[in-house]
Order: sequence, then C-alpha cells, then structure tokens
Amino acid sequence: MTTGWQVLDLFGRHEPLLNRTLCMDQVCGCGSNVTLICPGRGPHAAELRCRNCDRHRQWLSHEDYRTCGAVLAEIPGRFGEPAEISYRVIKQKRTEAMATEQYDNTNRGALFKNTDKTDAKHADYRGEINVNGEQFWINAWLRTSKKGTKFLSLSVKSKAATATNPKSTFDDGLSDEAPF
Repeated sequence: MTTGWQVLDLFGRHEPLLNRTLCMDQVCGCGSNVTLICPGRGPHAAELRCRNCDRHRQWLSHEDYRTCGAVLAEIPGRFGEPAEISYRVIKQKRTEAMATEQYDNTNRGALFKNTDKTDAKHADYRGEINVNGEQFWINAWLRTSKKGTKFLSLSVKSKAATATNPKSTFDDGLSDEAPF
C-alpha cells in the first residue's frame, strides 16, 4: 500500500526507501542514471531498477538498505523532504584502493599441481617463491623413499637468471655481419 512517499510492506511495516528515486554515478544502457528502489528478492533487501527502461541496475544488501534508511530518516528533520537521493558507489572505490595495496610476500611462495604434466620427468607441482626479496621458480616431484615414506624432491631456479640466460642456445652458424 502506497501513501505518498511511505510504503508499507505485507506486514504493515513502514518502508521509507521503496519507490524512492536514486541518481547513480553510472548511467544505464538507455542513458538514464535515475533508478527506483524496488523490493528485493532472495537474500537482497532491495533492487535498483532504471526508472526509464526498468532494467535491473544493482542489488542492495540489508546493511546498505538499513544505512540508506537511517540517513533518509534524518534528512527531512534537518533539510526537508528531498526530491531524490544521489547514490554513489563507495564500496567499489574502497575495494580498488585495497587492490592497489602491496603485501609483503618476502620469504613466501606457493606450489600448485602441474596440470600440464605430459612426461614422467615433468614436475608434479610447480610455483614461485620469494627468498630475501629475490624471485625463484620452484618445482617439486612426489617421491617414495626405499622405506616407503613419501617426500617431495625440490628444484629452485632464479627468475633473474632465467630472464638473462634464455634456455635455448641455438646457433645457426650465420653471422649478422655483412661480407662487403
């Protein structure tokens, strides 16, 4: 049941955000950046749909929905009823900032199962390791001792040495010098 800006859900609870408009910082495929807050489905508290073409834009979590509701409840008392709410994606910026942070991986590494193994001589596991700031390739073979105990046999090769000394030393006998 809708009365002005107030929306009541099936249980008679006041839902201050439903049917409100939000201006998003990104435009929809139709070119509009105005969305409507609609009831959510499943684990989502609400859904943002384009006011122009009714396309789904974004889900709102229960936490975000409660935060928006608390802010909206305080705005009319301080500034009067807003015509629309401007919505900006803050979590995305926070996630991008976290992605640019550098973690200290000194003296750490990882081995992964070698899914490209085609020969018995190829390593069973391979990966990378950092030792005192220098990067290395690491290979491991699963072996069994004479007593029947399983162990890993390891091989480590510097990435810097691999980059400066290519594996192939093919010499075709041709010279780059011109004979004239």
